[in-house]
Amino acid sequence: MDPVLVWVLTAVLALAGTAGVFLPLLPGPPLILAAAVFNKAMLPAALSWWTVGGLSFLCLAAEGGQLLLTLGGAKRLGATKWGMMGAAAGALFFLFGGVLWKLAGAAAGALVAEAA
Repeated sequence: MDPVLVWVLTAVLALAGTAGVFLPLLPGPPLILAAAVFNKAMLPAALSWWTVGGLSFLCLAAEGGQLLLTLGGAKRLGATKWGMMGAAAGALFFLFGGVLWKLAGAAAGALVAEAA
């Protein structure tokens, strides 16, 4: 594949990921990580594995932090242990779906777990 095309596609993915940090429907950190992995796969000399590993760590930290904040919000609003476990399962189900999908998944998971 042409290196210019690879860099253009990488830039489009990275810009979509950057927009996803602010727009709730786009999964920001996973798109940025996907851009780095795509670039590394197509142009192996362009990025180091340390860069890809660092971005992987930051992506997992961002997603984990968002999951913890979701669980904290559920606990603060009076959810039981089962409700929080349902919220975690629902949020994990929509892990790469953006903020609104994670919130909807967490809410659905909590409702199902509380009703059971």
